[in-house]
Amino acid sequence: MTTSIESRIRQAGLLIVAGLVVLFLSLLWAHPLAFMLLLAVGCPLIVAGVVLYLWALAVGDTSGKANVALLAVLLLPLIVSGCGSERPIPFSGNGGGGLSTFDSSTATAKLSGKLIFEGGAPALPPLKIGRDPYCQKNGQSIFKQEALLTDGGAPRNVIVYVRSGFEGRAYPVPPEAVVLDQQQCVYFPHVLTLMKGQKLRILNSDPTFHNVHAEASGNTVFNIAQASKGAEDIQTFSKAAMPFRIGCDFHNWMVAYAGVFEHPFHTTSGDSGRYELRLPPGQYEIAAWHEKFGEQVATVEVSVNASVEQDFKFSPPAAK
Repeated sequence: MTTSIESRIRQAGLLIVAGLVVLFLSLLWAHPLAFMLLLAVGCPLIVAGVVLYLWALAVGDTSGKANVALLAVLLLPLIVSGCGSERPIPFSGNGGGGLSTFDSSTATAKLSGKLIFEGGAPALPPLKIGRDPYCQKNGQSIFKQEALLTDGGAPRNVIVYVRSGFEGRAYPVPPEAVVLDQQQCVYFPHVLTLMKGQKLRILNSDPTFHNVHAEASGNTVFNIAQASKGAEDIQTFSKAAMPFRIGCDFHNWMVAYAGVFEHPFHTTSGDSGRYELRLPPGQYEIAAWHEKFGEQVATVEVSVNASVEQDFKFSPPAAK
């Protein structure tokens, strides 16, 4: 009997270890299929190991059957629920707490300005496109999109947003989706902004394989594969952060940046060298961010129907 009990306990231990190995591998593999692997393989192995272990104890100790059975009844729901699907926290917008809801379309103050670059433009490193024939064919387009300055010498692709001063109101999430496309092995747009919980519509317009890997501070938010032209996915960000990095693991030059905010007061400059924001009356801390030139911050105050100019000046990054 003792040998049988020991054998069952060893088997239970092997099942639990195997399940934990699957759990560890699924955490390392940043892919949607990893979670399915955990649910389909890892969790059943762990549950089976625990059940076998409890059964071995029950068989070997008749007097403790009732206690073991009770323990099993208490533990199994916890184990199963722990292995269950991770349920996202329902997003209820930025309201709550008795805050009044603000319609951003009623903001009448205009804040605008130029984005200025002072100094010599930094040289770009050589572009290594790799062996993808479609991307090789579009090398000139890729190189053009890598440019940091506009034809007029202004910083390209700056995210301008309200960093503070928006508090005290609730802001509904826009129903329309923001679009991120992959064209000629480049992300369009290179920078984008949206609200927490707003839909991000991701397209692949290229006849080649891409994946879209979003992360912040080294933590993966989502990582989806788009294997062919016409692929489309919808994603949302459940927390605000500035910025999220979006990249393709197969084409390492493909990078975009997303600013995700609790409020609607944000925009991008693209190739214009200018920006414009519509704001309600108040005092704000405004930030302008560029991926290579860093962030500039200014404090502005606007009133109803006012028009305020605020320029931001950038300079080359300090040599390392």
